Amino acid sequence: MLPKGFALPDRPEDVTGEVPEDVRTVLVAAADDSAMWSGWAKTEVDLLLPDMRAARLVPADGPQEFPSGHDLLHVLTACNPAGREHPMDENIRRLALLRSLLELRDITHWPATGHDAEGTWQEPGFMVAGLSDGAARELGAAMGQVAIFAWTPRSWTILASLTDRRVELPWSLHPR
Repeated sequence: MLPKGFALPDRPEDVTGEVPEDVRTVLVAAADDSAMWSGWAKTEVDLLLPDMRAARLVPADGPQEFPSGHDLLHVLTACNPAGREHPMDENIRRLALLRSLLELRDITHWPATGHDAEGTWQEPGFMVAGLSDGAARELGAAMGQVAIFAWTPRSWTILASLTDRRVELPWSLHPR
């Protein structure tokens, strides 16, 4: 069971950058889980690019066409905090809160869904523009996420939300 601090408020206005100590402890400990990092390193992301073309980003060398007008994008979710599976209705509520928070803060975002190559696991979220790595990590932590993804022209990077752990990977982009 997750600590009480993982309960999110109902209103996006009530989400702060402060992470309760009990949540911080769980997220920092989970950031040491090598199995999670191994899974994340294989994550593919289906997304809508800023020009509204559907694409799949995969962690492998290949065709690269980074969205023009951006030098850094992040992929965030609010589902399954601390890497622990939650009921669908809870994940839907958490995702709606994240969307409302992005809109409230006027953060540009597009739909994105992370999944494994086999299609047995998927987690919806958003590709966001205009945040620094620090701000995106803070938002990820506020949503109970152990890690987030950063995408630049040169790498696809997994960033721990509350520690300095990171893994840089090659990437390629394919039309869907």
